[in-house]
Amino acid sequence: MRRTRWTTVLACFAGPAVLAWAASDLMLRHRGWAASLTPWGAAIAVVIAAIVLLAGLAVRRLRAHEPPG
Repeated sequence: MRRTRWTTVLACFAGPAVLAWAASDLMLRHRGWAASLTPWGAAIAVVIAAIVLLAGLAVRRLRAHEPPG
């Protein structure tokens, strides 16, 4: 297992962002409305992202033979 490059990580964020923007733009042009993210949905997404990040850090510590925190 190798270390992931920052450019790869940025591409993993930028690619879906561009696709989501294009999909919402097409939906707005053809249907007149676009799906929106509510504040609760955004808060839940941030919590899930934080949990995934913490789990990833724990895996990194385990692979380095350190006790997970």
